[in-house]
Amino acid sequence: MKEFELRFWVGGSIGYVVIGGGVYNATITDLSTGKSTLYRVKVIGLGVGLPSFRGSAKPVRFKIADNSKISSDFDGYGYIGGMSLEVGGGAKLGGGIKIPGGPFISGDLIAWDQGGFDVGVSHSIAHWSH
Repeated sequence: MKEFELRFWVGGSIGYVVIGGGVYNATITDLSTGKSTLYRVKVIGLGVGLPSFRGSAKPVRFKIADNSKISSDFDGYGYIGGMSLEVGGGAKLGGGIKIPGGPFISGDLIAWDQGGFDVGVSHSIAHWSH
């Protein structure tokens, strides 16, 4: 098993009134080599919520059975969704993040350690590219 670390950085959304979208930055680090890749994560989907902005999230570790994967192997389509309640610092509740070619990470594990504002519920297709 090979271990990686995911961290979301600055980003936000225009809000959701049935349909909405946003853009976030994320890094995936290969913990065996220390190499990181910066991803632009664009989301579009269904939901209800106010426009949002975010600081950075605490890192979340995940494992992949394929030892040949590197930090730049996670381009493609995934998912981001759940219920959010954050004013200054908070967490996504339920839902989570599906990394393309990687695991589904429960929203319960994504904790934001820098300020932001997000109130709503959304389910979005996410395109990851670097």
